Amino acid sequence: MEKNTSKRRLLSLAKLFWEQTDEEHSLTLPQMQQYLQQQGIQAERKALYSDLKTLQDCGMDIVRTNLGRDCRYFLAGRTFQLPELKLLVDAVNASAILTQQQSKQLIEKLSQLTSRAQSVQLRRSLVASPRKTPHTGIYYTIDTIYQALGEQVPISFYYYHYGPFRQKVYHQNHQLITCSPYGLVYREERYYLLGYASSHPDQPVCHFRVDRMEAAQPAPEQSYHPKPDQLDLEQYSAGLFSMYSGQLSRARIRCSETGLKILYDRFGLDIPVEFLEDGSYLALVEVVPGPMFFGWIMGLSQEMRLAGPEELVTQCRTLAELSLSPWQSPPCPSESQDSGDSQQDAPESSPSSLAVQPEEDLDPK
Repeated sequence: MEKNTSKRRLLSLAKLFWEQTDEEHSLTLPQMQQYLQQQGIQAERKALYSDLKTLQDCGMDIVRTNLGRDCRYFLAGRTFQLPELKLLVDAVNASAILTQQQSKQLIEKLSQLTSRAQSVQLRRSLVASPRKTPHTGIYYTIDTIYQALGEQVPISFYYYHYGPFRQKVYHQNHQLITCSPYGLVYREERYYLLGYASSHPDQPVCHFRVDRMEAAQPAPEQSYHPKPDQLDLEQYSAGLFSMYSGQLSRARIRCSETGLKILYDRFGLDIPVEFLEDGSYLALVEVVPGPMFFGWIMGLSQEMRLAGPEELVTQCRTLAELSLSPWQSPPCPSESQDSGDSQQDAPESSPSSLAVQPEEDLDPK
């Protein structure tokens, strides 16, 4: 019985320090005794000294301070410091891939990693993302993808976008899509799966928005298509604009000093830069050409211009002319398009294609 009481006293004391102490909130020995008595545990001072020593030997950073005649104790070291927890809470609250309820639950769990007094500071009025997802299954989809990445097996899932009346429109005639996952990318508040899709054998990398994937599960019975050795996912994803797929191209961009700062922010500090005699700069950046890249650079025309290669300049000029031409309504969809097997399901014919975005990249609003 005495042995069990000793164990209960030790665990209760550890819980007390974890929940109720920090640098600004410490405890005296009489306060510890009072707390233990409320738990139905009697403790002499000598036993408390021994328990404190045991907790310190087990790794708890319990610090003793002297304030006048009182000796006070508190838990100093924790896995996460308060500023770190504040950053994590802000990230959870702002995340668009979590529902409001999921964010609330995660923040509550993070609050348990510090004292009760400090946890109050974690419940701050940060403005949450206005694009919070209504879907609760993204947790499990991401876990399935990581499991498949670790085991190097394909995954299967249904993929959809939203039609004009906010109805789900499934791709591939509501057939399962099989993908050999290469990695996950977090871009513009969304998770994207990068991998090889058997439905698009001519496209080395396809992109799928994770929140548009449904019923994802490992498919070990399917053959896994390994990532090409020459494919650098980090470099590839750095050149993507709004997750447009295609081959990387080296673009030459002439810019002002302000424009160069923008390029550094977007592509990193290690991009090649040539300093020109007129005070401007010529930067070389790896990009996946597409309407979003051309629109981005045209929107910054006061600070930078696309200088080459000529193929990209021509594509950019064509897109600019198209944006100023009279609007023409697209042809009426066929019956096959109504079923979700539309032209949007076809991959791009080439990286220079401007008219159609590949099926995996669509982000209908």
